[in-house]
This record gives sequence, structure tokens and C-alpha cells, in this order.
Amino acid sequence: MRDGNMHSLILKPFECRLIESLLPVILPSIPVQEQRFRRRVMYHIDRFLIKMPLLFRWLFHLGAWLFDVSPILFLSRPQRFHRSPLTFRQYWTDRTYRTSVMPLYRWFHIIRGLILLVYYSQDEQHRRMRYYPADWVKFNVMKRRRKLNLVEEAPHDSQPSRFQPRSS
Repeated sequence: MRDGNMHSLILKPFECRLIESLLPVILPSIPVQEQRFRRRVMYHIDRFLIKMPLLFRWLFHLGAWLFDVSPILFLSRPQRFHRSPLTFRQYWTDRTYRTSVMPLYRWFHIIRGLILLVYYSQDEQHRRMRYYPADWVKFNVMKRRRKLNLVEEAPHDSQPSRFQPRSS
């Protein structure tokens, strides 16, 4: 994505458009801060690609291009995926998800997973699902400490002070 706030190192402009055209098809609901979410998706996918070996990056770019032109190749449709109407994009992603053409399926499966990873990592989704990872970690650490009968404490412990030693 190439705007004033974000500069993509790996993603090409057409790939950003393709990913943006996939968002309404993949996401269960539109995020509250949609523009911010789009920037986060592009940022995290870009960072994912930076960590990949050059060959895999090249395959990602090839897969994105193939996915975008696949309606033209397989259906003789005059439009690329990212320029198609939403109903067709939904149809094509459903069809791709059940296809036996493995390169298309694998590319779509990876990009779908990355988009959903960013979506479900948002605080608003955590609140909606009543998932509070920091509280969960604190609770389980304290439970483990009680089980081990540890007495050292941290200043930010949310549990009562000093555990009682086990009676023999």
C-alpha cells in the first residue's frame, strides 16, 4: 500500500488492491475502523513476506497474479478478480476454496489465514468474544505458582498476597 502513512516494501500496488478486494469476502464483519484495519492487514502481510525466502516471495507474487487473472483464464470472464462485483468475488472465493487447482487453493488459503489472523487479533474482536489474553495469562501463572507453592511475588500480581504453605 503506497499512501502517506504506509510504504509497502514487498507488496505490489496490484496485490494491495487484490487483498483489499478480498476483505469484504473473507471477513465476518467490517471492522469499526476500516481504514486502520486495511493498513494493519497490508503491514502484517508485508512483514510476513519480508521474513520469507526470496523464492517464496516470488511464488507469492506469482500466486497473487494467478488468482487475480484466474476468472479470465478459467471462466473466460472479461474482468480480473479485484475489478469484479462483490457477488462474483464471493462466488469465486467459494469455488477456489473447493478447487483441485492446488496453486490457487494454497495461495488463497494463506492469504485468507493472514487476513483472519489480523482480524481476530484486534482488541475489538477480543472484547466481542470476551477473550482477554493478558488476564488469562495472569490467572494461569498465579494458578501454577499456587500449585508449586511459590512465595515470591511481583508488584503487579492480581492475586492475594502470600500463598499459604501446604500443611503436611
